[in-house]
Order: sequence, then structure tokens, then C-alpha cells
Amino acid sequence: MSLPSSQFLAGGWSNRPFQIALASYLAVMCSSTTAVLLLAAGVGPSGVLVGVALASGIGTAAGTGFARTVSDLPARLAPSRLRRALLYVPVVPFALLGGAAWFGSSSPARRAALVAAVAGFAVAYMLEALARDRYVETVVGADPIGVWERSPTESPAFYGVLVVAWLGLAVFSALGGNWVGAFIWTSLVALWLGTTVVEGRVRFGSFDPTIELRVHESGLVVSRPYIKRLVRWNDIEQVVVREDQLILDKGLFDVRFDRADVEDLEGLYETIERTRQTAI
Repeated sequence: MSLPSSQFLAGGWSNRPFQIALASYLAVMCSSTTAVLLLAAGVGPSGVLVGVALASGIGTAAGTGFARTVSDLPARLAPSRLRRALLYVPVVPFALLGGAAWFGSSSPARRAALVAAVAGFAVAYMLEALARDRYVETVVGADPIGVWERSPTESPAFYGVLVVAWLGLAVFSALGGNWVGAFIWTSLVALWLGTTVVEGRVRFGSFDPTIELRVHESGLVVSRPYIKRLVRWNDIEQVVVREDQLILDKGLFDVRFDRADVEDLEGLYETIERTRQTAI
């Protein structure tokens, strides 16, 4: 689906955050590739720094220019699961090469690839999230027909145990002189906590990540603290309430809400069905 550029330039949602995300994405990919290739070729630190700086500048300029030129890029990217997945493809070679530094012999190029894999995943996730937000805000537009709140469903205790365990492995690796392992475990903690906050999976301390379910004429918007998702009515085969769950049947990718997490589940179901039948 492609929307007119004017729709993306209008309204209060600025393209600037998406431009920054795309510029950061290309800067990380270009500079990471340059660093790994130069280190593999045996280039010295000063040469690597110069190459990385130039590649980063080129990636930043290219990303900024492309985002400004193709202003409806979020509309082309966000609706397609395949296109969003392609954002992570450049990370795979870095992850494979960097993984060799953990399981096999280490080298400057492999250690650089490991750092590149973590940074690449982070900027790809940020770009995907902003593309979805930009797309959803533009498509749904008007005020929602109804809004329901959903509480976080996962246990903070489980997350706490997992974080402590991973940090313990990081400390254990560092004490044993395995700095590659320490970096990997620490990175996992950072990425895990980052995605947890962005998606509002748990409530902890003063952070209350209430998730809103907004019914619009175009579909259901699942609005998390820092990321939104649009489930279009045309993508849903049927809506049913089964075993205390509201299920939006999308084939392999069902959307489910538990009765314990959503107040007035039947009201949400009836509103979705009424809106969906009218829309399609």
C-alpha cells in the first residue's frame, strides 16, 4: 500500500524521527561493514577510524536524503512483514562472523562484527518501530470509536531473574578473561530491557505501561508505550471469544487478548465485530 506524500507531510506527526532513524541505520551498516573489512585487511587503527568516519557520514547523508525524498517510505515498509524482516538481513553476516569470536578464535575483525551485530539489531528495531508508528498515525487519523486498556501480562519476577542470571554470566565471563562473552551477555540484557520497556511487557516501579486497544474504522490499534501496531479488518478471517480469550484469527499470526487483562472483553468483541462488519 502506498499513500500520497502529502498525507505524511501533513498533521502533527513529524517525519524527522524517522529520518534520524533511517540515517542512523545506514550509518551503522556502512561504518560497520567498513570497519570489519579494514580490520580483516590488517589496516591500522588510524586508517580504520578514518574509514569508519567517512562511511558513517556517507550513510547518514544517504539515509537523510532518502527519507526526505521518499516521504511515504513508512507506508511502503510498515504494512509488509517481509519488508520489515529485510531490515535485519544485513545484521546476519555480522552475527555469524561475530559468533565465531565467541565459539572459535577471536580477531579484531570478528570482535568488530560482534559489536556491529548488536548495534545493527538495535537500529533496525528502532527503524521498524518508527515506521510502524508513522504508518499507524497516518492511516487511522480520526478519533477511535472505542478505547480499552490492557494490563501487562508477563511476570516482572521472571524478567528480574533472567536479567540477574545474564548479568551473572557476564561477570563470570569477565572474571575468566572472556571479554567477548561478557559483551554478549551484557548486550542481551540491554536489548531485552530495551524491547521490554518499548513494548510495555511488564510493570515495574513507577513505570506503568498500560496498553491501549483502540478500535478504528480501518482496524484495531494496539498502542504500547513506545510502539503501535495496526491490525486491519481485512486481514482478519474471524473474531471469536474462546476459553476466556478474544481471538482475532489471522491464520498463522493470531492476535489474542485474555479476559483477565482486558476489562469488558465482550464489549471490545462487540465493538470490533460491529466496526469490522461495517468496514468490510
